[in-house]
Amino acid sequence: MLVELQIRNFAIIDRLQISFAGGFNVLTGETGAGKSIIIDAVGLLLGARARPELIRTGTEEATVEALFDLASQPELAAELAAAGIEEEGELLVRRIVSRSGKNRLYLNGTLATLAQLQPLTGKLVAIYGQHEHQTLQRPETHLGLLDSFGGLAPQRAAYAAAYAERSALADRLASLEAAERDRQQRLDLLQYQAREIAGVAPVPGEDEALAAERLLLVNAERLAAASEGGFETLYAGEEAVCGRLDALAAELAALAGVDPRLGDLAEALRSAQFTVEDVAAQLRDYRRCIDFEPQRQEWVENRLAQLGSLKRKYGATLTAALARGAEIEAELAELGDLEGTREELGRRLEAADAALSTTGAVLSAVRRSAAQALAAAVEGELQALAMPGARFAVQLLPMPAPGSTGLER
Repeated sequence: MLVELQIRNFAIIDRLQISFAGGFNVLTGETGAGKSIIIDAVGLLLGARARPELIRTGTEEATVEALFDLASQPELAAELAAAGIEEEGELLVRRIVSRSGKNRLYLNGTLATLAQLQPLTGKLVAIYGQHEHQTLQRPETHLGLLDSFGGLAPQRAAYAAAYAERSALADRLASLEAAERDRQQRLDLLQYQAREIAGVAPVPGEDEALAAERLLLVNAERLAAASEGGFETLYAGEEAVCGRLDALAAELAALAGVDPRLGDLAEALRSAQFTVEDVAAQLRDYRRCIDFEPQRQEWVENRLAQLGSLKRKYGATLTAALARGAEIEAELAELGDLEGTREELGRRLEAADAALSTTGAVLSAVRRSAAQALAAAVEGELQALAMPGARFAVQLLPMPAPGSTGLER
């Protein structure tokens, strides 16, 4: 909805601001009052050519601005967001025409191009008159207008779904027939790919597990040295921490008779000693588990190389590579039974043709009814405009083959 229009230095207009309310707004005035100039200004917002002669005499720039409320057109808001243009339920279009030829266009304050402007404002404004932007004169819009008048969205949606199903089956059958011509070459490729994937036999997540194992193998010597040294320092060495804690705890316990507070500290040291002894035991067991095997590291490296090759060829992850393997197997089965697949697709295509014919016939019938109602309604309006002899007709012409919008144009 157009909320506000501002025009500056355009033709004979110095400065003009118009605010529009919801509902029907009318601009009236005698010939020469400037109504058509306002329409010309709005035409700039629809992408009309910016000519220097449109600029008011004595000025260097003409500016036309319009504010639109997008509350009822969320799809336009989505298009603006996709184009990187911020919006909060409104669209501000500003077009500047300069005598120097350096014309500028802004959408919500962002510099834009006419190619971005025209698809957006064309959905917001339609000018009906002796000029361009006449949607009514484009035959490709007529069927949509009739269907909208008749409220035929459900029938049209049902037909569209049947048409999409039929088209998909026809495309698949055509692809299958094209594949038959290159069947042997395709079979050879697919069989090679299937053997390659099956030969490696990847397991989802295997590469991550092997990468973690490789990290351990590469650092095995460091891990062994750290765990062995830790065990010696904490427990097995001559000056081990556990022994020193034990001696100090015993000394404090002996003095507890002198000062009872030292007894509590002795108990705390015993607790710490037990904790350190437990850590030392775990380090000893950990060291026993470390067994560096060059052969194992070589196998892991080779296995990771195999898995990496599969991922480069068939998917970014092993899961994707396995999914591609399943697709290859399915295509092999399809090509292996090409005749049976073709027959099955043929049967499904016949059923889809029947469904398309049925939904198309229903849509055509309600369209004919809507066309009669539209003709009567328009003629009634024309009579009210003192044109009793005027006639309005909707002609539905059958197409040689079903189209995406129905059986007729």
